Amino acid sequence: MTFNLNNSRIDQVLPFTDDNRLPVESKITDVHGHFVEITSSGRLLVSSETPPAAPGETLVSRVLRGNFSGTTDDVYVIPTGKTLEIRSVTFGVENTGAGIDGVIFSDPNGTGTGMSVVPDGEIIVDGNSRQNQITQQYTGDGTAAIRMRIEQLTGGTHRSFGSWVGVLV
Repeated sequence: MTFNLNNSRIDQVLPFTDDNRLPVESKITDVHGHFVEITSSGRLLVSSETPPAAPGETLVSRVLRGNFSGTTDDVYVIPTGKTLEIRSVTFGVENTGAGIDGVIFSDPNGTGTGMSVVPDGEIIVDGNSRQNQITQQYTGDGTAAIRMRIEQLTGGTHRSFGSWVGVLV
């Protein structure tokens, strides 16, 4: 059986029983910690969690959460001489017919001008949440930043969140 989890391939022969059934609570994991599991209740669980920081890396986790209307930003300035590798981005909004456009930008001036969307860093959600696994690197100069933006696509104020996780090396 082969599973492809965001470009992380798991190839493993599963231990089927004599009657061609999987044993309860079967789990396979790749080298990055992604896994596919059949739980004791028979449900299929797929995890593509962000791998932890390795020795010599510093974990960076940013969260933007609240009751928002309009557009809200969170800005993280990359320290001088450090390389930031963004590994995942997640956005979500309450299930009330609300929708958001969640975006992670590379902001080279740190001012919100001259920005570009981080590849796979934009997620539009409506009443749910979604995560993208990404691998993008940016070098800090004390000014360059990563800007996380939540823009409400519907009127009013809605409970929303955004987050990104990366490491400094």
